[in-house]
Amino acid sequence: MLSPVESESLETLITDGDNVPAGIADNIDRHPKSVSRSLSSLREKRLVRRKNDYGVWTPTQEGKEYYRNTSE
Repeated sequence: MLSPVESESLETLITDGDNVPAGIADNIDRHPKSVSRSLSSLREKRLVRRKNDYGVWTPTQEGKEYYRNTSE
C-alpha cells in the first residue's frame, strides 16, 4: 500500500509524464521534500527510477502495472 503522497507522485508521473520532484510537487500541491521522500520510497518498491542525472524521474513498467491495477 502506498502513502497518499506516493500515490499522487506515481499517478502524476504516469499521467503527466517524466518530471523532477519540484515539478511533481507543484502539480499535486505538496512540499518538494515530501515528494522527494516519496520518490525514494517508490524507487525502493521498484515503481519509479531516475531517468537521468538531472533529477528527472520516470515510472517503471512495474509502476505502470501497479497504477493500472489499482486505478481500475
